[in-house]
Amino acid sequence: MLDELRKSILFLVYLLVHLISLLLASASQKQPGRTIPSALVAVTEALKLLTSALAVLSSNGSRGPRTIFDALSKQPLQLLRVCVPALLYAVQNNLIYLSLSHVDAVTFQITYQLKILFSLLSGRLLLKRAVSRTKWLAVTVLTLGVMLVQLSLRPSPVQEIDQKRRGSDGAGCSTDPLPSSPMRAAPLPPHTSPANDATDATQAFIPLATTPAGTEQVGAATAPASADVSAGAASPPVAAREIPAADSAQSSVRRNRMLGLAALLVSCFCSGLGGASMELLLKSGAQSLPMRNLQMAFVSVLIGLLKLWSDRAQIREGGLFQGFSRVVWATVTLDASNGLLVSALLKYTSAVLKNFAAPLGIILNFFISRYALSGSSDGQRPNRQFVLGTLLVLLALGMYSSSA
Repeated sequence: MLDELRKSILFLVYLLVHLISLLLASASQKQPGRTIPSALVAVTEALKLLTSALAVLSSNGSRGPRTIFDALSKQPLQLLRVCVPALLYAVQNNLIYLSLSHVDAVTFQITYQLKILFSLLSGRLLLKRAVSRTKWLAVTVLTLGVMLVQLSLRPSPVQEIDQKRRGSDGAGCSTDPLPSSPMRAAPLPPHTSPANDATDATQAFIPLATTPAGTEQVGAATAPASADVSAGAASPPVAAREIPAADSAQSSVRRNRMLGLAALLVSCFCSGLGGASMELLLKSGAQSLPMRNLQMAFVSVLIGLLKLWSDRAQIREGGLFQGFSRVVWATVTLDASNGLLVSALLKYTSAVLKNFAAPLGIILNFFISRYALSGSSDGQRPNRQFVLGTLLVLLALGMYSSSA
């Protein structure tokens, strides 16, 4: 009974922090300053490292510094085990970048929800966890519900033009999770044309922890803009590029679309496998939760430093903390808290249950930002897709909880 109560409280706390982070992420997109995405990630991971170190120090007393030193320098096998999910997430984030260059946003939003099913499948294979038919059905219903919610929140063409004029990427009701997550609006990589696919491959292991959420690209016909989407820069028009003959252009689009879908499916697999491997690490009992968080944050900081080095020109120009307002600092702090809460969720519940928090946060964020914060509900009523998607998400949560 107490164990179930702890799981419920942990889930509700994570949902609350996630919801506040969504609202702050929406507010941070309206800030005039422009931040460096790699700096956001590095600062977030540094905060996790500091918090985890303080937790280890408080639980080990005078032996704390020695314990931390031994964990980071004399346990290479444990650090290597932590590198597995870190590399999986790095590959996932880069594949998301690649897929967004070759598939449209609607295809991305629908297909990417398959990561929920891959999460359940990875837990079944890696953790040898028995999965009932009710849970399979619940996760399938959840996936369909999230797809409908995501599609219902897509802005109309008129709204997209208005958002670009205001320098906003859907800040009114952002469906993007946290700034360091794979779904945050961020600068598109300049090397996404078919001629530069080899460049993508060579950079695939440099983690890019932020990817654009609302950018629509169509294969080789258009090149993604290298400017910051949140700064209101539009992609170059199709006419700005030299397009080959119709037949070859169509085959190029088909080929690139297949590449985008393949990258998207592999990224879903990496997401599920990364969550399952992280859950396996945390539940193995070889290390305490604060110590494991310390090791994971240490590896993530090292990876983040590599990305900072690649952005050194921007850092020299405006400084590491350029664009960091109070709202951005609050968002980064909550993002770090979210990361630590995810570790606790994975240790005491499962990666599948964590997937329920994201759609619930999006749904609650919609109602809060459209009704409570705007002060008016005129013209802001949810459409049928949103209502049906919300009902499916709630139904799936009830089914999954009852079968636990």
